[in-house]
Amino acid sequence: MACLCFCIYTETGTKATLEFINDFTNYSIKYDHVSGTFGHHLSFDALELKSKDFKLQAQSLSVSWQWLLLFQSEINVSQLNAQNIALILHHSETTTPNINSLDDLQNFVNSKLFFHMTINEGEIQKAKISTPTFTHDIEHIVLKTFQSNHLLDLKYLSYEGSLGFIHAQQDEKLQVKWDLTLSAPTVFSQWIEGKVKTKGDAIFYEHDLKNEKNKIDAEFFVEKLNIKEKELLNSQINIQGSLQAHNIAIKSILGDPIEIITTATWHQSTWTGNIEKILFSHKTLNKLPSTYGTLKISKKSNWKVQLNMNVFGESLNSKLTIKKDAPFAMSGKIQSQIQNLKSLNHFFPFLSGTTDGSIDIDIDLKGTVFSPEFVTKAKVSGIHFSMPQYGTKTILDKIEITQNKKNEMLIDGYGHINNKKFTIDGLAHVKNYQPYLSVNIKGENLVLSQTPEYFIVASPNLNFTLENNVPKLSGHIHIPQADIKQLNHSKKASHSGDIVIINHEKSHEKKDKAVSSTIPLSTQIEISLGNNLKYKGKGLNCQFKGHLKLTQKPNQIPRLKGEINLINGKYRFQGKSFNLTHGKLIFTGSTMSNPLIDIEAKQTVMALPRKKSAALITQMDMGVRLKGKLNDPKISFFSNPSMSEADIISYLILGRPQSEASQGQAELLFQAVSQLSSMFGNENNDISHNLAERLKLDYVAFSKGSNNQNTSLEDTVLMLGKQLSDRLYLNYSLGFLDSTNSIGMQYVLGRNLSVEAQTGTTGSSADVIISLDH
Repeated sequence: MACLCFCIYTETGTKATLEFINDFTNYSIKYDHVSGTFGHHLSFDALELKSKDFKLQAQSLSVSWQWLLLFQSEINVSQLNAQNIALILHHSETTTPNINSLDDLQNFVNSKLFFHMTINEGEIQKAKISTPTFTHDIEHIVLKTFQSNHLLDLKYLSYEGSLGFIHAQQDEKLQVKWDLTLSAPTVFSQWIEGKVKTKGDAIFYEHDLKNEKNKIDAEFFVEKLNIKEKELLNSQINIQGSLQAHNIAIKSILGDPIEIITTATWHQSTWTGNIEKILFSHKTLNKLPSTYGTLKISKKSNWKVQLNMNVFGESLNSKLTIKKDAPFAMSGKIQSQIQNLKSLNHFFPFLSGTTDGSIDIDIDLKGTVFSPEFVTKAKVSGIHFSMPQYGTKTILDKIEITQNKKNEMLIDGYGHINNKKFTIDGLAHVKNYQPYLSVNIKGENLVLSQTPEYFIVASPNLNFTLENNVPKLSGHIHIPQADIKQLNHSKKASHSGDIVIINHEKSHEKKDKAVSSTIPLSTQIEISLGNNLKYKGKGLNCQFKGHLKLTQKPNQIPRLKGEINLINGKYRFQGKSFNLTHGKLIFTGSTMSNPLIDIEAKQTVMALPRKKSAALITQMDMGVRLKGKLNDPKISFFSNPSMSEADIISYLILGRPQSEASQGQAELLFQAVSQLSSMFGNENNDISHNLAERLKLDYVAFSKGSNNQNTSLEDTVLMLGKQLSDRLYLNYSLGFLDSTNSIGMQYVLGRNLSVEAQTGTTGSSADVIISLDH
């Protein structure tokens, strides 16, 4: 006993004890000067304390304690003062502690100390704490009456350091002012990422919650908050008012910014928040009816939470019970029934007339506050909607969504399109913050379009998946029946060949733009065409069949590959009907709108006798071939027996060769020539206007040759002209069916003087032209 008293209560014994610790334990202690004893008060100058786990250096350290509490595994520090401290920790936490309450937090702190510690008063000036993962600087910290088993039981706290500052004082009221920036706490790392910022000030009178001097003005900011695999970015909460009545504004980004405005009160252990409105920046959501409601939280034997919301005009109700003791087990339910389905039109504008039906949502809540579990059930029934542009009416009779033991959502249901049934089944889940969805849609002989122009029956077997945030659509579509008619084609007015198109500056200039898709969808669909498919339009009346493959890469236009065969058809031109002998549309994997065509149609022509003495009418086969791209086909003519293309056209139109055509019949032939070039052109623009625009010319016309009385089709020429400058004009003429051509120039020398020159296959000429003003 005497030895123990010597070591604890005398300075000599204290120094001897320190040397013993340095020589025979895992701790190294060095100092320049020490005063006091272990029994009551001890002061160090230039202290260095080391172990395998840490290193502590202090310019000065002074501590007073009650050493007898060591026998109770506690240390009660009545006074702690330190200056210029450096604490280096060699090991950092590799596992996340399980902390569900303040007691758990206190136990975690004590587990890192030798003993349970209580600090009555403490002051530290200039300290640095370092670990392998972070460094923390403290300018100044003062504590009074800080008890480890009650972290919030303090009289005074003042901290200034790299985290910011906090000043708190408690007497008859609690006053707190702070501005802190924290890294995501390890305890909450599964929910919080990035920085956590908070600032504000508050005054609370402990026994008088109605005191008008009570106030709180606080702001909390979280860079990223994860709630059940959903990321809330830049979440911010502002609180203003008092405990009894305060306003709360919540802002966050879940894809698009969201703002929640709440007015709250506290009365008899019940907190009531009136959610006045929820504001959305989403271009669709902000058009929907207002969202508002009430949230009540009360504490008696347990915590009770009740939420009643009106979300876009639909009710959402929730009741939740939370146990008051750790681990805060909870049980409850969230229910909603959506009956006003017109709001779906805001999300799917191509739908209209959505009536009847309902969507029921039932969610059971289990688990704990820090580890919640959800069991979800949803049911969609009797939803009607129509798509007038396709003439279809669809009913979703029943779709059920249930959650299995693996937390996967199972999807099962069926519906009808124009009284034909289709089925839906699938699976959805979220793993590692990534959603996954797989939905299959199957149907037989569904009428997908029923309009005067399009009647299409299809049997789809499609699969839609969403994996790694990439949507994919794949499967097979069989089209057993279709009837397509082109009813809206405009009639082109044929004009005389002497009409000239002058291409002046146009007020409405159309520019071709590359069509691209903004949908990041990947598509791979096989399309098979049945035997009952019909097409009528642009003079063509036929059946068709074939096999196609539709593909699309994300953010690109869809592409087709395959062939469509035209069969049992007729083609009508200039009042004449041609039998389709061969026809193909070939999609090479490029754009869908301009496939290759290979079409041949012919007609048996009964030629009139050339002379009155001829006794028989001659029978001849004549036809037309179209090859190349659909938007720019190459047209050629053939006959049996063989003859010139000019005579073929004349026989097809007049039933006789062009040499026997009258003046009126020649005009008819000339109009036919003009129309041949525009058979498959842009229906909304004249062919000559299009040609001038495409070639950047000022003059385009079909015209007769120099002999205006000549009725021969060979004498028809295409004339092109371009004004190169104010003085120089060039023109070029090309025989429509023969090889004649010429090029000409006109140059203006002065106001009344110009020179013209012409050269070509038929000769050359030059003229000087003088004009006189009268």
